[in-house]
Amino acid sequence: MKDEVLRSSFRGFLGLKYVFAINVPVSVSGSDEMMIDAKDQRALERMVIFEMIRQKVPIRGVEVQFFRRVLGESLAQFARHFNMSDVGVMKWEQLGNTRLSTNNEMAVRVVMSAQIHWYSIQAADLVGGEKTPKELVVDFKEHWAMRAAEEAPTPAQKVG
Repeated sequence: MKDEVLRSSFRGFLGLKYVFAINVPVSVSGSDEMMIDAKDQRALERMVIFEMIRQKVPIRGVEVQFFRRVLGESLAQFARHFNMSDVGVMKWEQLGNTRLSTNNEMAVRVVMSAQIHWYSIQAADLVGGEKTPKELVVDFKEHWAMRAAEEAPTPAQKVG
């Protein structure tokens, strides 16, 4: 059976219980396994980071761990962004649901903004809101449309 591409939704994306990703393209194989293409997963992870910063989600230990995993970095590699030791990052991650200090939160937001190439971040975006949202919806539809446009043949390709 040929793989089929569908759009699906995921709650609790990569361990963040409040993230709800919608319109995510998945492939369903003959064995009914749902899989996200690696390119789409990377795009979705970065979209989640963007929305977390834009919507001023407070940065806690669980978010630091999410950021580090998305970047695919070890504790030591991630720590280099902040000119600190891997033990310092480990302590942040061990905070779990406890929020980072304001200074540390601002530093994490600046670094993660740079990592996702969002350079127009404003000073007001550097400090998060008071509470973690009950739900942070990330709609993959915009990326889906951009990807379809990239894959569409150009007029020159259609002629030949």
